[in-house]
Amino acid sequence: MKLLRDIRVMPVVLVAIFGLMVLKVAGLVLDSGYVFAEDAPPAGPSWAQQNFNFPGAGKAVLDSKSKADPGDITGSVENKDAKKDDKKDEAPKPAAPAAELSKPDGVVVNLDAPAPVSASERAILERLQSRRQELETRAREVEIRESLLKAAEKRIEAKVEEAKANDAKANADAAAKAEAEVRASRASSPCTRT
Repeated sequence: MKLLRDIRVMPVVLVAIFGLMVLKVAGLVLDSGYVFAEDAPPAGPSWAQQNFNFPGAGKAVLDSKSKADPGDITGSVENKDAKKDDKKDEAPKPAAPAAELSKPDGVVVNLDAPAPVSASERAILERLQSRRQELETRAREVEIRESLLKAAEKRIEAKVEEAKANDAKANADAAAKAEAEVRASRASSPCTRT
């Protein structure tokens, strides 16, 4: 454990750099400068060139796969000035008549026409539509019930407030009556103090 704690990152990185440098120098010396030789023929086409017709593949690979242009890369552009000069020299071409247009190899799909619906899909859609209608009626019923409950709550609250007001009035009347009786009893009883 102490040995692992004593290992530092910088010496390990320096050893790795030195090892890579030794391997590069050995490759340059033994393979006669494979890194710097641009005009040396490649040993063969790469895997991507063979399988995916990647640009830069040898002509034999291109001829065996398809007659594709090796410069046919998405985003590749030929010399623009040469194209402009060619366009200036050529006379404008007349529009091709409609009869000469070739038919496409695939099936023409009309996007504006509704897609045909199978019987099972139609049944599912009808069930979903009826379910949606049921849910909408239930939602309306719930809204009506909620509004009725709110109205009932308001009526109950109004009655509670009215009952509280009546109780307060009754208490005030009782207190006033009791006070009037006390005053009347005091007034009717003679004071016998001498």
